[in-house]
Amino acid sequence: MKRYQTSLCLTISLAMLSGCQTDYFNRDKEPSCPASTYVSQQPISRVSAELDELEKEQILDAIHHHQPTLAYVMEKCEQAGIPQSVALLPLLSSRYHNGSHQDDEKGIWSLSPTMAQNLSLTHDYWFDARLDVEQSTDAVIAYMQYLHSQLNDWDLALTAYQVGLQDVLDAVNTNKHQNLATDLQSLALDDESKQSIAKLNAIDELLQNLPKQASSLKSVAFPGQIDLESLVTVTGIPREELRALNGGFKRNLTSPNGPHRILVREDAYKALKSVTQDPSKLRHVAKSNYNYHAVRKNESLSVIAHRYETSVNEIKRANSLKNDVIHVNQKLLIPENKQQPQIKEPSQNNHPGPKRVLHVVHKNESLYHISKQYHVSLTDIAKWNQLDGLSIKPNQTITIWQYTPVDTAHFYTVRPNDSLAKIAREHKTSIKSLKDANLLTTNVIHPGDRLAIPANKTK
Repeated sequence: MKRYQTSLCLTISLAMLSGCQTDYFNRDKEPSCPASTYVSQQPISRVSAELDELEKEQILDAIHHHQPTLAYVMEKCEQAGIPQSVALLPLLSSRYHNGSHQDDEKGIWSLSPTMAQNLSLTHDYWFDARLDVEQSTDAVIAYMQYLHSQLNDWDLALTAYQVGLQDVLDAVNTNKHQNLATDLQSLALDDESKQSIAKLNAIDELLQNLPKQASSLKSVAFPGQIDLESLVTVTGIPREELRALNGGFKRNLTSPNGPHRILVREDAYKALKSVTQDPSKLRHVAKSNYNYHAVRKNESLSVIAHRYETSVNEIKRANSLKNDVIHVNQKLLIPENKQQPQIKEPSQNNHPGPKRVLHVVHKNESLYHISKQYHVSLTDIAKWNQLDGLSIKPNQTITIWQYTPVDTAHFYTVRPNDSLAKIAREHKTSIKSLKDANLLTTNVIHPGDRLAIPANKTK
C-alpha cells in the first residue's frame, strides 16, 4: 500500500504512539492514561522536539474530530501527486475547523479574501468557496503545485505558501549570487517559518505506517438548487455536520450557479444518495424558503421589497441586479424573510502574489492561442494542467498562473569611507536587513566587498 494510503489510517497507531489503550475516534470513553500523555511517552525525537504537550493534544483532538476531512484532503493530495505534508497544513492553523478564524480568514485553509481572489475562489451573495472543503482544497493543491514548479523543493514551496513566494525567491536568489546553498535551513528566512516546516515533519512522523484505514468524505450531485433544512429532515444527517462540511453555502438554499453537490461522511452517503433516486424526496428538498415574484405594471423594487418584508439590496443581490431597473413579467427571486448577515466584500485586489485564472476553452481555440493571450509558455500550461500533449477540447477548464517574480536583491560594491549605516540609508533599508541578507555578524565591511541589497518592503 502506498505511503499516502497508509497515512489515512489513524486509529491504532495513535494509540500505540500514546502508550495507552485509547480509541481516538470514540473518545466518549475515558482513556486509560492521562490526556496529557497521548504521545509523549514514545521515543519519537522529532515529535518531542518540535511539538509541545499542548500542541500535541490540540492536533490529536483535531484529528479525532475532523478525521474524515483530513483523510479526504490526504486522498486529494495523493491523487495530485503531492506530499501529504500539504494536507497537514490546516492542523497548524485552523485545526481543520471549517469556520471563521482571525483576521477574516475562513475555512480549513484559513484563506483571506485577498488570497481567495488570487486563487479564483467565488465569494458572493450565495457562496463563499473558502468554506467549501472541495473547492478550497482543489485551489490550494493547484497553488502548491505551482509553487513547487517555481522552487523545485517541497520545503521551500510549503514555506512560500505561508510567507509568500517573493520572500522565498529573494532569499534563494541572494544565496545563489553568493554561491551559498539554497535549501531551507541555509536561507535568511525567519526562524518561525523554518519552525513550521519542522512541525509539519513532526506531525508527518506521527501519521506514518498506520495499519488501519480510516473513513473519508464523499459527494453527491443534485440536479439543481437544494434546501439544506429540508435535506436535514429527509436524510436525518445532523444539521451541524451538514453545515460544517458544506460551509460554502451562505443561505438555506444552495447557489443557483452551483455547485450542485453535497459533501458528507461515508457513513451518510447512502442516505444522501437515496434522495437523488427518489422523486418524492427530491421534490421535497428542492422546495425552498424563497418565493418567485413576477413583476407587475408600475411596481418598483422598493414596493416589492416592502411587500415581502425584505430590502432592495437583498433582492438585487439574490438576482444579481446591477441597478434598480426591472421589467413587467420579469421573475425575481425573493430572499428569506429574515435578517441576513452583512457580506464583507473583498477589497480591490492589489496583492502581488500569484493569481490563478480558470480559462474555459472556446470552440476552435488552441493552447497556442491561450499561451499568447496570457503571455505564458506552452510548457508551463502543460505542466500546470498535467497535460500529456497539446490537445484540448471546447469547455475544458485550463488553469493559468499569472505572476512575474522580481529579483529584488541587487548588489553594491563597498567604496572607501562607506559604512553599513550609510549604505542602508542610501538604499532605504535597515542595517539589520543588510546584515541578514549578507549573513554578517558584525558591522565591519571593507572596500571592494560585494553586498546584497535586500528589497525595500516599505515601498
